[in-house]
Amino acid sequence: MSNFVFNIAKGKVSYYSSLPGANDGLIAVPLQTANVEPDADMINRESLAEILLNSDEQLQVGREALTGVTSEVVHSSNSSKADFNDFIYSSATGPAITAIVICYVPDTDFMVDGSIIPLTKHDFSALPNGGDIPVQISSTGFFVALSNS
Repeated sequence: MSNFVFNIAKGKVSYYSSLPGANDGLIAVPLQTANVEPDADMINRESLAEILLNSDEQLQVGREALTGVTSEVVHSSNSSKADFNDFIYSSATGPAITAIVICYVPDTDFMVDGSIIPLTKHDFSALPNGGDIPVQISSTGFFVALSNS
């Protein structure tokens, strides 16, 4: 397993992270360890519905609406980065978690998995045991785009 940007989202993660829409947003979707599609196949999925045909969502901790989403251009490093506030799965139970998929939701009033766009997948290992599980994808942001020029 590895971290990656889904093919459908390449070049768009910073854009989706910067949208100020009242009804759109980002969510974190935890995947169970027991049934996760190989990265080489998952990277080609174009919706959360497609991912969940071949991987199991960890439903006990559930999806998390991400807050404090920011997107910024960093001129000194010719890059852009996106981040969100760290969060906690409180009193977490259920199967082991192996990954978290960050997705863009075009309309939070109508969260249909077929319209939810997967942006990035991150390795995240946790075994829920009733305690809290803090989630921080990276201290530098969940996404960084670099330029060689």
